[in-house]
Amino acid sequence: MMDGSIAKTGYVTGYEMSGLSVASRSDAAFGSYFAFTSKRKELKMMSIGYNGLWGLLILAGDIWAIINILQSSASNEKKLIWVIAVVLLPLLGLILWYFLGPRDGKA
Repeated sequence: MMDGSIAKTGYVTGYEMSGLSVASRSDAAFGSYFAFTSKRKELKMMSIGYNGLWGLLILAGDIWAIINILQSSASNEKKLIWVIAVVLLPLLGLILWYFLGPRDGKA
């Protein structure tokens, strides 16, 4: 249990008496920290996947809403207001457009 630092200083610390040096104890602490951190990153990555899926669904809905707004027979001013609402407020604008917006196409 004697390493180079003990021979130089002539005294033994409690950590060295237990068989682990200060460096090996801190390495063990950092190891458990990194294991915990990587597990948190893993969980965070999984939740990002679902958020990305929701984002893509909202984006697809917004594009669909904008196409329907532009094809409606509403005045150009109303079309512009609805497009701005959907672009600036993606989820809320989509919901408002679905219930309140113009949808009669020119087809």
